[in-house]
Amino acid sequence: MKKILFAIVMFSSCTNNHNTVKSVSLGKEDSLKVNLIGEWGGNENTAIMVFEKDSMYFTNRKQHYSYKIDSTDIIIKLEIHEYKMKNVSIIKDTFQFYSADLPTIPIKSYRVKKKS
Repeated sequence: MKKILFAIVMFSSCTNNHNTVKSVSLGKEDSLKVNLIGEWGGNENTAIMVFEKDSMYFTNRKQHYSYKIDSTDIIIKLEIHEYKMKNVSIIKDTFQFYSADLPTIPIKSYRVKKKS
């Protein structure tokens, strides 16, 4: 009886699987990375920094740097030290973080709009 029940359960789960779409939820770090990728600048709609999948680019330095996401922080590996953007949030087209130098003042950047 147990073998028959097991076979029925296995058969029904096998036949249901190929018509089922699995939803995958992104973790905080993955979600932040997806929203982070792109060009960010000030009010002039000019890119200051560009985040890519594995690196970020400062336009004024004309150099790429690797970065990693640690929960809600972004750690950028500069030439001499690491710079930490703390408590990063992206709401719509506004990128906000805090730095160690100014821990109570939010630093904001805006997504650069592509000209049509």
